[in-house]
Amino acid sequence: MVLVSRALRSAKLASVPGIERLEFRRTRQILLDADRPAVTLIARGATATQAAGELPLLQTAAPAPGDQLEPVWISEALQDLYGLKTGGTLALSLAGHARNYRVAGVWRDYARTFGAIVMTIPAYSAATGDRGATEGSVWLDGRRAADDVAASLRSCFVRGDMLEIMTSTAVRERSLQIFDRAFAITYALEGIAVVIGLTGISFAAGSTALARRSEFGMLRHIGMLRRQVVGILASEGFLMSLFGVLYGLTLGAVLSLVLVYVVNRQSFNWSIDLTVPAWQLGALSVILIAAAAFTAVWSGRAATSQDAVHAVREDW
Repeated sequence: MVLVSRALRSAKLASVPGIERLEFRRTRQILLDADRPAVTLIARGATATQAAGELPLLQTAAPAPGDQLEPVWISEALQDLYGLKTGGTLALSLAGHARNYRVAGVWRDYARTFGAIVMTIPAYSAATGDRGATEGSVWLDGRRAADDVAASLRSCFVRGDMLEIMTSTAVRERSLQIFDRAFAITYALEGIAVVIGLTGISFAAGSTALARRSEFGMLRHIGMLRRQVVGILASEGFLMSLFGVLYGLTLGAVLSLVLVYVVNRQSFNWSIDLTVPAWQLGALSVILIAAAAFTAVWSGRAATSQDAVHAVREDW
């Protein structure tokens, strides 16, 4: 991690061509409890309004009249692990001195499992005398390519090769790759479940059709057409698959609510928004119902292909 002085930030980096705006942060690890892992302290934003506006806040609390405490914003994990509440106070030991801060809000953080605290840069500098930065964000003006700007930024440092520079696109792609790897087994299990379900429908429809050969033969003997018998099989497969899809959607919805609002919060100490992909679920349901009906018809055609007289004679 490279520590950047404020003088270097204002002099060299601001003069790099292609940069529209810069924002720097100071991150460090601090202990709130000696028996627990360290939490991350993040100093960002020149004012409280700026710091709060850049966070995905879930809860906020207005300061009480006459409250002179500096505001801080805590992550969901910190709220759960330490039982903190918005509007309360948080004691931090910085530079050997204990100070109280007001918990102004709770924000959603997926990167730090043991919790994080955000305060403004002036509040952090006043408490510690530390005016350095360890991270930064750069907004481009569009006149130069991102790689060219990154090369210019590295040239501002003696050990520029130690800087880790990533574009927002690269961060997004890496995040999606991590999620795709994490849920790859889920997608495989979904495919296996569909194959098993269709196989079960095929065996059930085939065995049922074979057991009802005489019934189908009698229906054809009294004048029912073969396509009408096939229609009966298709209707039965449709109704069976429709019931299965409705049951699966109901059970899946209940399990999703439990996972999102109970298991996820207790296991990882952060929450996520629940969004129902209605179009995808609807399309998948239609495909599964059609596939099940087709499987039932295909499996039962052997029973309907037999001569009607021969089928009825089996029961004589």
